Amino acid sequence: MEVVLSYAGLDLDFGTIDYSGISYFIDGVEYFTDASGIIQHVFNNEDDHTFTLLWHGVLTTFAFNTTINEAVILETKEVEVNSLWNEIFTSALDIDFEVWYYDGTTWSLIENATTSILTGEATILGLVMGSFVVCQVGGFNALNNFTIDQLTTVYTTDFYVDADKTIIDIEYIGGNIPVDLSLFSWEIGWEGSQWYVIANTSYDGIIINEALGTITIYNIQDIAWKLRVFDYAGVPMTEYSITNGGLLEIELSTKSLSASLVWSSDGISPVVGMDLELFLWNGTDFESIGTYVSDVSGIITVPSLIMGTYKLNDFVAFDIVASDLVKIEAYSVESQLEAISASYFLVFKFTNTGTIGKYFFFILWS
Repeated sequence: MEVVLSYAGLDLDFGTIDYSGISYFIDGVEYFTDASGIIQHVFNNEDDHTFTLLWHGVLTTFAFNTTINEAVILETKEVEVNSLWNEIFTSALDIDFEVWYYDGTTWSLIENATTSILTGEATILGLVMGSFVVCQVGGFNALNNFTIDQLTTVYTTDFYVDADKTIIDIEYIGGNIPVDLSLFSWEIGWEGSQWYVIANTSYDGIIINEALGTITIYNIQDIAWKLRVFDYAGVPMTEYSITNGGLLEIELSTKSLSASLVWSSDGISPVVGMDLELFLWNGTDFESIGTYVSDVSGIITVPSLIMGTYKLNDFVAFDIVASDLVKIEAYSVESQLEAISASYFLVFKFTNTGTIGKYFFFILWS
């Protein structure tokens, strides 16, 4: 008997097809094809024999007792491809890719295609059983292969794209301290016939780390993107151009604190030489960041502060916000003498001695 296997409707450039490893049965005994796809068996009898092959759930059967020559047409397979950005594993759109096939000896490029500009998906039809690699153009690596087996009709695979990556790093001037992005207003967009907002939160292709002050954008391509910062340190809007790839470092100015202290007795006289400790809320409690002494005008000035919640000594806490350039705080301080109540008590003591009365006067104050 001789059975010749071949695939239906191949339209890819396979060159040599490796048919090895296809399972079939003769009289219930399993065999596997070699690379040629030609099945030959010799029988020394004229008994009834049965040939069966299961492919894509369809059973092909021949019963014979004499010499036969048959052809079996195998339905081709398909691969559904998804292109994803490396590192963030979200859909990468409109990506050119390659399909490679291993014929048992060498790897060959059999197809070039492009994933959808809408979904990042593609379907490759007309494939055979065997080993394949799907990769970004120029990214072939035989170790990243997958195998489509005999029973599989549709195989799904992903390939990863090394994108151009732009990192925006926002820090305070001179301090190498990240700016918390949640504390001021900003957005990313591009300008055409109007201003189009792309994002001010994380989504596919844009990763935002608010605490670290970083915005990572994948695959800007040729779009003229910009970052806009609103109402910072008295400036209504500042715009920064974003280019494809690399690092964009942005420095925002720090803030200053000017705190004045007067005596509450007259509301005018400055509190001179008072020791003051400044605290910053760290998310858990107030942490001391410095000590200061009020000058002859009853004022302390603290430069190079970041946005956040502060307090001086045990006074009421206050916020330094994005719009502040100099935060001005005023305090009324009660002196120790004022705290002492100037109450006077006149105490009379009378002692009866008969005809003469003695009076003792005690004046008490506190």
